[in-house]
Amino acid sequence: MINKIYGKARNKKEIITDFSNDCWNGKVLGVIDDVLTPQTIVESPIKVTTGACNFKNLISLWVDAFPDLVYIQDEILYDCYANRVVCRWKVKGIHAGDFYGIPATNRRIDYRGTTFFTVINGKIVNYYADVNLQDIISQINDQNKIKTNAVESANDYLCKTIEQLIGYSLSRRRIECLSLYLMRMTKVKIGEILFISENTVKTHISQTLDAMNVKKYDELLENLISSNSLNLFLSLGARLIQSSIY
Repeated sequence: MINKIYGKARNKKEIITDFSNDCWNGKVLGVIDDVLTPQTIVESPIKVTTGACNFKNLISLWVDAFPDLVYIQDEILYDCYANRVVCRWKVKGIHAGDFYGIPATNRRIDYRGTTFFTVINGKIVNYYADVNLQDIISQINDQNKIKTNAVESANDYLCKTIEQLIGYSLSRRRIECLSLYLMRMTKVKIGEILFISENTVKTHISQTLDAMNVKKYDELLENLISSNSLNLFLSLGARLIQSSIY
């Protein structure tokens, strides 16, 4: 029985520590509804998805395959500027159920990973787990490697989901331009990041705003908030900026 209270008043590192222990060690998936939102972006080694319900399904895949899985937190750090908590951890368990089409082998697994959480107002709005999936598979599969479906890239997933939420047929380029526009980037800078001209950026943004029937920045924000797509746009914009730096 979990009696912890999650909320914005709690320390972010405490929220993540308790949340991770409750999910992985306690196998109490109900806490996911307390900490994730329907718009939380989840990037796992298995797939990129959105929301608490889909995250529960991902956790269940691991728990069904490794029911005695033990999660051990090695280190937890907090970046106050990015509202980000970084958690380094290790996991041990026995392969007792189907995983990636591999039947139970009763072999022991032991692997490490790092998870990045963006926490705002006591809620996880972005979850990214950096795990070597092939290493895990090699521990339970004699062939050492197994063909897995390519995980859809986060940017592809974000663009596809954004288009579904806003209800407009927009090209990927227009979605990218709008995401950077929402980050208050100049049109010149947007062009540099996307390798297109300033005039092309202006055209994409202008035509997109016309299609959405909005003229002001505040109107755009209200529109995207009402469609639950604002967080996805901002996440995509942040990714595009980061990729341009590195």
